[in-house]
Amino acid sequence: MSVEEQFYLIWPLLIIGALWLATRSGRRRVQSLAAVLVVMTVASFLYGTLRTMHDHNLAYFSTLARGWEFGVGGILALLSTLHGERLRRTRAAAGWAGLAAIAIATLMFTDVDRFPGTIALLPVLGTAAIIWAGMPRAALSLAPVAALPLVQWFGGISYSLYLALADRHVHAVHHGPAESGARHGAAARTVDRGGGCLAGYAVEEPRGHLCHHRGDG
Repeated sequence: MSVEEQFYLIWPLLIIGALWLATRSGRRRVQSLAAVLVVMTVASFLYGTLRTMHDHNLAYFSTLARGWEFGVGGILALLSTLHGERLRRTRAAAGWAGLAAIAIATLMFTDVDRFPGTIALLPVLGTAAIIWAGMPRAALSLAPVAALPLVQWFGGISYSLYLALADRHVHAVHHGPAESGARHGAAARTVDRGGGCLAGYAVEEPRGHLCHHRGDG
C-alpha cells in the first residue's frame, strides 16, 4: 500500500510534465505520455531487478523498484486501439493465459524466491493480460467464470482480505520466516481471513454506500 500511495504522488506529476512538454513542443499528447511511461517503466524495472539482487525486502517496499508495475497498467490504458470485438478470441485466450500466470505465481513462489525482481513479470503481465482481455463475447471467455457468485463474493472482500493478511508479511520481513510461521499458523491465518471478511462487510461496504448517498445528494 505504501508503494501505491507514493505512486499516486509521483506519477501524476510526471504525466502533467509530459502533457506540458507535449503542448509546448506541438507533439501529440498520447505519444508523449507513452514515451514517458515506457522510459519510466523500463528504468524502474531495471532498478528493481538490481535492488532485488542486493536487498529484496527493501525492493519490495520501494516505489522506485515497484513503480514499473503501475507503469505497465498505464501503458495498457494507452492501448485502447488494440481492444475491440475483432480481437475477441485473442482476448479470451489472453484472459486464460493471464489467469494461469497468476495461479502459477501464487502456487509456485516461495519465501526463497527474491521478489519482486524479474519473477514479478509473471503476475504483473498476467494481470495486464486479464485487464486487456476484459469480458469478450467469445466461447472461451472468462466472463462465465467471473459471473459465478463465489468469484463475485471473493472479489467483493479481496481488498479487506489483503489488508488482513498484509501484517503477516510485514512480520516475516522483520522477524524472519521461521518465527513468523510459528506465530502465524493455520489458526492465525483463519482468523486473518475471517477478519478480512468482517472488515469487508462492516467497514468497506457501509462506507461505500455512504459515499454513494453523499454523491447523490
